[in-house]
Amino acid sequence: MATQQLHTYCPMCISRCGVIATVENGRLTKVNTDPAHPNGCICVKGTAAPEIVYSPDRLRNPMKRTRPKGDPDPGWTPVSWEEALSFTASRFSDIKAKHSAEAVVFAFGTPSGGGISDGARWLERLANAFGSPNLLASLHICNWNREWGAQYTYGVATPPPDYDNAQCILLWGFNPYATWPAAAARINQAKARGAKLIVIDPRKSGAVEKADLWLRVRPGGDGALALSMIHVLLEENLYDESFARDWTNGTFLVREDNNRLLTAQDVSQSDNETFFVWDERSNGLVSYRGNQGYARSLVMPALTGSHEVLMANGRPVECRPAFEKLLELAARYAPERVEQLTWVTAQDVRRAVRMFATEKPSCYYSWAGLEQHSNATQTNRAICIFYALTGQFDQRGGNLLYATTPVRPITGQELLAENMVSRRLGYAELPLGSPGHSGRVQAKHVYDAILTEEPYPIKALITFGADPLLGNGDSQRGRAALTALDFF
Repeated sequence: MATQQLHTYCPMCISRCGVIATVENGRLTKVNTDPAHPNGCICVKGTAAPEIVYSPDRLRNPMKRTRPKGDPDPGWTPVSWEEALSFTASRFSDIKAKHSAEAVVFAFGTPSGGGISDGARWLERLANAFGSPNLLASLHICNWNREWGAQYTYGVATPPPDYDNAQCILLWGFNPYATWPAAAARINQAKARGAKLIVIDPRKSGAVEKADLWLRVRPGGDGALALSMIHVLLEENLYDESFARDWTNGTFLVREDNNRLLTAQDVSQSDNETFFVWDERSNGLVSYRGNQGYARSLVMPALTGSHEVLMANGRPVECRPAFEKLLELAARYAPERVEQLTWVTAQDVRRAVRMFATEKPSCYYSWAGLEQHSNATQTNRAICIFYALTGQFDQRGGNLLYATTPVRPITGQELLAENMVSRRLGYAELPLGSPGHSGRVQAKHVYDAILTEEPYPIKALITFGADPLLGNGDSQRGRAALTALDFF
């Protein structure tokens, strides 16, 4: 049989790098980078594909436990696929009939760094079709905070950076030289044509070796550093004022008495949620409707100032633009004041901000280095605000919003009953978090429900390419929970 060179891609992470697979006598023998592919630069996982495929430790058939949980010898016995699938379906059906579909949790590994990237949406469809709202994934320590920090700030997930046209690149908690070779290659090309590189990372990673400026932030100090950078941007007038006026809600008035945005409900007891800005031309209130906006040629919305507004109940309340509230917050994090907190000198903070704000166009990217802390979502929001204020959002050489190809979703959200969303584990505690928006539950809430049966019992768990004990914290509680399951 002749040797074949197959142009395909590596499915072992979300990058899906282009490769050329060599097949000899029907056997995969080698995987190399495809230089003609736009994402043609693979890592060691890709090159090791033949070893993975033909490893003697690779499971090729289902294995069924024959001895009790906790026994040193599980007594794994090979069974046929038909037997395994029938047995699983039967147990799930019984548990669903006795406890309801929510008693079964479906789990998979992160699509970002694992081989489940091509199947994740189908697994979500399976859970929805079964009727369970509980889909367990470890995105809370990988990707969720970054994406939803951006969603709550930009209105979209983090737009990809345009490395090819950038003059300055900021990598924050992201080392593509170890995790994303295709991105690293593009950054190297940008560096070769003179682009600057700023790296924020506690470790001296591979990216640091290429950096023009390295901010060795204290682990967990990223949020304070981001606010410090916002302060420098505003203090030194390096931000894009017209962008802040025209394309952000920084002009929206905030009530001083409750820190909420001023709406039509406040001033006229109206049912709509029209917001208000202070017009510097007329020196008065102007309404802003999300679907209409206002005539920019006639209105100059204020970014700063304090104004007394009469409420519908006749009580005057001081209101200030959200932008001024940001100014006030960021001032508490002046570089000189937070050096001990961030471990980054004030000089380096100012140098980084000046470089990023003046060496335009500039773009940034962040990843898992930011995700390992309890304030990760708010940290990512602060970074998004910093970037937005440079005025380079969706600009050539910045972070771009690319047109997407319309496709029909396969996740089957319509298959899940609407009332089941609020039944999702963790929803009551985190309605704006992962359970409320991405449809994912966290291991903590799953373990609690198994062991306490609150808010309802969990009796079964099925995992695809994932180990909840290795992918999440509190492994002892996790072990106790998995042991207590009726079916796993």
